[in-house]
Order: sequence, then structure tokens, then C-alpha cells
Amino acid sequence: MLERGEARHGQGGRWRRPVLVAAALLALLLVAALVAPGFVDWTRYKDRIAALAAQATGRSVTIDGPVSFRLLPSPALSAGNVTVANVPTGEAAAFARAERLDIVVSLLPLLRGDVQVRRIDLIAPAIALERYADGSDNWHLAAVAAGGRASGPAGMGLSIDALRIRRGRLLYNDLGAGRRIALAAIDARLVARSLRGPFEFDIKAETRGVPLAFRLRSRRWTSGQRVPLNASLA
Repeated sequence: MLERGEARHGQGGRWRRPVLVAAALLALLLVAALVAPGFVDWTRYKDRIAALAAQATGRSVTIDGPVSFRLLPSPALSAGNVTVANVPTGEAAAFARAERLDIVVSLLPLLRGDVQVRRIDLIAPAIALERYADGSDNWHLAAVAAGGRASGPAGMGLSIDALRIRRGRLLYNDLGAGRRIALAAIDARLVARSLRGPFEFDIKAETRGVPLAFRLRSRRWTSGQRVPLNASLA
């Protein structure tokens, strides 16, 4: 019986070592996959990143500044001097420009197939909204309207903990009615628990030297039902 016990122990030890080696290699590969993005020069791939953004929005996107990406502690992408093109018939040179764009998402929800955006920061953006005489506008993105690709695959949840705008500028130009509204020194914050809300929106800005403050709160938007809104303007 002792010989049988020793034989079983020898067989267990023979299998234990390859399992430990495989586990150690797997752990090293996992650590390398998590740490490696920090050592990559992502600026070299900014054209590819811009092409993916263009595919998602249906507009030409250019990135003229540096690009960085990290996976830990939370996946984060930063890009400088980002420009989204205007529609071909538009008056403004670009639909949107930003000095810097920072996006941070939560890692664990992403592994479950949900996109929980922890923070989006738009630094010094300039946005031109235009409505044309035929009733069309430049803020409806073709890719989103055609297939909803910007909202992700079916079943994927999307929430935004905070979208912040700092030192922003906004121009609304109704070319048909000949009306222009310009906002400067924009400092805004948006929270969206899902694409249908609830929403929280706070903005401070200036127009013609007059300071403005706007606050909006809404419940979840449900098709065919009234949605109560709480808004204030100062």
C-alpha cells in the first residue's frame, strides 16, 4: 500500500509541475497584455484611429496632435487637435474641433459587453451647428442614422458618468432664417445613465458678454409616454 501511495504521489507531482508552468506563462502573458499598451507609440497609429472614428460617424476625422492609450487602471484614450469635418454643403470649415479629447471607460463592464464611460473631457472645443434653407442640418451623423453603429452592437449598454466641456465655443447658424447665436466660455457637464436617460445637464456660458447658466434634469425617455423635465435658466 505504501508503494501505491508513493506512485500516486509521484504521478501527482509529475502533473503538477506542467500545470504550474502553464499557469505562470498565462499570468505573464496577461500582465504583458495589460502593461504593453503603455509602451506603444500610439501617435504612429493616429491615422488608423481617425479612420475608425470616421467610419463610426460618417464624417472625415483628422488627428493632428499626439495620441496616447492605456489599459490600466482603466482603459483611456487621449488625442490632441481633433477635427470632425462639416458636411460638403456646410458654411463652417469644420463641424467640430477640439484641442484635446480624453475618454476613460471602466474595464470590468467592458468585459461584460457594456460600455460605461467614466469620463469624456473636451478641452477647448469649437462646434458649428448649421441648419439650411431646405430644413436639413449638419449635426445628424450619416453612420448613426443609417445603422446606429455609434451606439454599439445590439444588447450593448452605454452609460456616461460625466461628459465635461471646458473653454468651449458654440455657433448656431440658421442659414434659412438668417439667425446666428454664438456661445463662448462654455463650461458644461452631462450625465447619461443610458442612451434613453435619465439625463443631467449643466452649462455655463457667455453670449455677447452676458453670462448664462442652464440646468436640465429628465427621467428615462420612454416611447409614447410623456417625460417630465426640470429646467432652469439664469
